[in-house]
Order: sequence, then C-alpha cells, then structure tokens
Amino acid sequence: MGNVYTSQLDYPKALEYYNKALKINQELGDKQKVAFNLGNMGALYLKLSQDSVSINPKEINEFVSLNKEINLKRAIEYSLQSIEILDNTGHLHSKSEFLYTLADAYKKRGDYKKAYEAFQEHKTLQDSVFNSEKSKEISALEKAREDDLNRIKIEKQEIQLAAQEKEKQIIIFSAVGGIFAVLIILGVIFNQRRKSEKLLLNILPSKIAKRLKSKEDNISDDFENATIFSLI
Repeated sequence: MGNVYTSQLDYPKALEYYNKALKINQELGDKQKVAFNLGNMGALYLKLSQDSVSINPKEINEFVSLNKEINLKRAIEYSLQSIEILDNTGHLHSKSEFLYTLADAYKKRGDYKKAYEAFQEHKTLQDSVFNSEKSKEISALEKAREDDLNRIKIEKQEIQLAAQEKEKQIIIFSAVGGIFAVLIILGVIFNQRRKSEKLLLNILPSKIAKRLKSKEDNISDDFENATIFSLI
C-alpha cells in the first residue's frame, strides 16, 4: 500500500503505510524487510525535501513535515538505519540503492565529503553486484553448455547401445535362420535318401541293396545250380 500511494504521489498516506509495515516487520523480527521499509521511507523523505515537491497542508499527518530540512534529516537517518541492517543480511543490491539515496541526501545537505564516500561505496557495491550477476550468468551458461554436452553424450551412448542391440538381433536372427536352413537341407537330404532307398529296394533284394549301400566290391550271390525259366 505504501508503494501504491507513493506512485499516486500521496506521500503522507505512503509514509503512514510504510510505518505500519515497519512495525509489523519489527514484531515479526524480519530484519531484511525492516531494512527495506526504512530504505523506502528514507527515499521518500528525500523526495519530500525537494523544492519541487509540494504537499497540501490538509493532507499533513504525523509522519510528514513541511520543513524540508527535517525531511532531509529523516532521509539520512532512515537510510543509515537501513544500510546498517543490510550490512548484516548481505542484501547488496538493496544496500547499493539506499547508499545512493544517502549520498544524494548528504549532497543536498552540503556534506560533500560524506556524499562522496557514500557514492563511492554505492558504486563499489553496484559493480560487485553487477560482476556477481554476470558471474552467475556465465556459470548458468557454462552449466547449460555442460548439460548439453552431457545430453549429447548420453544420446550418443543410447544410439551406440541401440546399434549394438540391433547388431545382436541381426546376428541372432542370422544364426537362427542358418540353423533353420541347415535343418531344411538335412530334411531334404534325408527325404531324398529315403526315396533312393525305397527305389533301391524296389529293384533289388534287401541284402543286395545293403551290400550296395555298404560299398562292397562283390554284391552278387554265388549259386552252384540255377534254373532259368522263360515266360515267353
């Protein structure tokens, strides 16, 4: 609500809600949010210290003063409190922003030495945050590249495994096919041999056929006496 009223240029209402948020966060013990509240209030008091900002006296509340010097003093006090808390929480980006507010407040107050010191610290932190963010971006890019390389490596391994598996299947299918072909050939040979044996038994006595199959030199029988009948 404080931010909304600030965007609507209703600064008294904005400070009222910033103070409410500050009390709540203090009760909760949320130091980081307390620092943000104080920093936002410091920045708003700095704005109120400018001659270009005017406030309707009817809108004045306990949090706003028409005295620009008082507003400038509050801007410095709240900014310093915020920065002190952020020193312990390590939120460098917000600390850098509130240091810039502090430097501007010191400058308007005429304390150029402190303004320069605050601005230098702001720049140092800003560069540090920038470098940190760039380092994170570079790390993220490197990680993404490493992830891509790992993914490509895994994909290559999967392709190789798939190729090896396919090669195994081809070998198995070839072996099975070869065995099946051999079995078919053996079956054909066996069938042909059976036909040959059957044919041989049809034209020769069995014992003569056995001698022929055994490759004996003399397959005929000797008969001392024989009679030949002619049917013609």
